[in-house]
Amino acid sequence: MQDVDEMAVASLINKGDLKNAEILVKEALRKNKMNGKAWFLRGLISLKRGEFDYAIEAINLAIAFKYVDDYVYRALGYAYFNRLDLNEALKSFSKVVDKEVDDYFMIAAVYMLLHDPKSAREFINMAYEQDPKRTKELLIEFYRTFIRPANELTEKEKEFLLKKINSIKV
Repeated sequence: MQDVDEMAVASLINKGDLKNAEILVKEALRKNKMNGKAWFLRGLISLKRGEFDYAIEAINLAIAFKYVDDYVYRALGYAYFNRLDLNEALKSFSKVVDKEVDDYFMIAAVYMLLHDPKSAREFINMAYEQDPKRTKELLIEFYRTFIRPANELTEKEKEFLLKKINSIKV
């Protein structure tokens, strides 16, 4: 057996049992170092652990071994985003073919952090067209994570932005 049981590993990852998921993936990689699926899953485990550099390395190995789909590019985008390597995150999210609301939002978030509000607005609108409720949830999370703690904004500016977000109709 040179392949990895993707469903078993995904189930363990979803349960938060990263240790046992890693054991299965390492065993598959021990048997076949060129197993793209196993490298992708190793990258997901690292992403969940906050090990963004290793997640990027593992997911790029998956791509090198021809294991490529939207999930791969999405995970790579999240890893780069969490490392604040925004240009690489943008490239990765842009390669997702069947974009979901979260993909559009992540592209918008990258543009916001790159100080490109026009492009950010365009992708927020795309996310909103797909799912207004989810888009509002993502905006609130973005506000909590990036805007609320930002020292370069005044309290008045932060309040204004929060009111704008809260006024979004879903």
